[in-house]
Amino acid sequence: MAKTLKLSLKKSLILEAVKADTYQSGQVDKAADSVKNASLAYNEQAGDEKYQERKLVRFLRSGLARFAAAMNEFVDTESGTLSYVLTDDSDDIEIRVVVSDRYNDGLAQPLSSFAEEYVSYTMDYMWWQSIKPALAKDYFSYAQDTLTQIRLCLAKTAPRAAAASYNDVTGQIIGGRVAAIRFPNDIYSATMGEVFDNPAVSTSPSGLELTFSSSNTSVATVNESTGKVTLVAPGTTTIRASYAGSDQYAPATGSYSLLVNPEPES
Repeated sequence: MAKTLKLSLKKSLILEAVKADTYQSGQVDKAADSVKNASLAYNEQAGDEKYQERKLVRFLRSGLARFAAAMNEFVDTESGTLSYVLTDDSDDIEIRVVVSDRYNDGLAQPLSSFAEEYVSYTMDYMWWQSIKPALAKDYFSYAQDTLTQIRLCLAKTAPRAAAASYNDVTGQIIGGRVAAIRFPNDIYSATMGEVFDNPAVSTSPSGLELTFSSSNTSVATVNESTGKVTLVAPGTTTIRASYAGSDQYAPATGSYSLLVNPEPES
């Protein structure tokens, strides 16, 4: 299942933000030395307004394209697309992205604001690359920080019924509801030469796909898929059943200790 997430951006807000950043920097340089920095300030403030407008519109298109590329990881892989329309006669930019149905519109407004910030910082980065490369790096960092907030918003829009957690850096969902894996007892004992009856494992929810392992295969081995245990030698091992996790349930493990006794002397 997939759904369309709609983000609304304002072209005028993005362009004015970039103009303000260039103007302020130009003013600082001009104030420091109005004669020496006159040419630099003119370039920074884009004294030729027609040239500035054409350049900023080109940067705006590039910034939107970069945002689309950054959003690609959230697009539904089967039916997903991301589209936007940028026209000269409209101030509105609507971004439509087809995402997994676990996302909802609860954070559409902050996502739109963060998208505007990301595009404007990206435009600042492109503007300053040829004039002040060090300043361009700062704006590149600002854009990446904003992209992190976008990822967190998308992670936080997971279903409210799920106690979802997420990576604070990437925003990737780590798990949802808590899954449980249980064995009847914590400790079991077996004797070499006898058949060990595997304890029945229960899961919540039922039917989780489990992977079994033994911490000490020199004592006992376990079939990875079925959980059948084969005794190898006296000693102690831990048998674990693990669940890898999904969008709905967090990874989980259950285990028991197995003590393998020597075969009785005849």
